Amino acid sequence: NGSDEKRRPGIWSDRNNRIIFAFSIVFHLLMFITPFLLSTDVFDYIRHGRIFAFYGENPLVVPATYFPQDPFFSLGGWVGTGSVYGSLHIYVTALLARIAGDGVAANLLLFRGFFISLNLVNLVLIWKIASRIKPGLERKALVFYGWNPFILTLVVANAHNDILMLALVLAGLLCYLDKRYLIGVFCFTLATLV
Repeated sequence: NGSDEKRRPGIWSDRNNRIIFAFSIVFHLLMFITPFLLSTDVFDYIRHGRIFAFYGENPLVVPATYFPQDPFFSLGGWVGTGSVYGSLHIYVTALLARIAGDGVAANLLLFRGFFISLNLVNLVLIWKIASRIKPGLERKALVFYGWNPFILTLVVANAHNDILMLALVLAGLLCYLDKRYLIGVFCFTLATLV
């Protein structure tokens, strides 16, 4: 693995790569400051995190209707059902909600910032996977994912938790390709817990 890693050009090794990645960062930053949401799922994530972090209840079984005084109660949807997401999702959102506190803008910006940062990690993982599967197609993979309007608008701007799940799947795939099977299985297991 060490000799293979030395022979593979890195994502930062070429000017064109840096330009492609820089544009990806710019597109992600535009999604960060975009004032609109096409989905209210992020508010459900915030509520799930708050139920666990602030009220000490399990959002998988305790719905938001138990906390009508919560500042996020009227935002989003699905107040009458428990979370449909996994336990890892709950822990991550609880941490983010605890850090952001009661502010709607603070929560929205923190959740968006977290998922956008994680998606930039996904870009690096996609680059590494492409370099192992089909050397020479790394740039195309980077443009296809990093500049993709669907991903940027519906996933990144709306701070969907699919980004976290995908990061773990990509990490697991990279581990598999590098023959680190145990770590790969661990990453895939974490992905299912999102």
